[in-house]
Amino acid sequence: MTSISIGKHTGGRLLVLFDEEKVTKISSEIFNAMEKLRELADLPEEDFITNPHMVASAKYFLVVAIEAAIDLCNHVISRNKFSLRKNGYSLIQAL
Repeated sequence: MTSISIGKHTGGRLLVLFDEEKVTKISSEIFNAMEKLRELADLPEEDFITNPHMVASAKYFLVVAIEAAIDLCNHVISRNKFSLRKNGYSLIQAL
């Protein structure tokens, strides 16, 4: 288990606990999906829009990135026993 401090002050700082291996794996999923989305964004717009396979790929990689971000939030929140409501917006807000 790893922890990082958040804030500028050293006294009474908030420590956030997380599993470094899990965060690295999930972050890698986000970065990989984002890289694929950047590659698709570099295509000429007309080529992208007229190719249903490219559109489907973009949707897939967007879903992968969002799900990984939610997984990352859930991991940090559960490790630190943060309280939250049961929706994705509250997950991000809690962090």
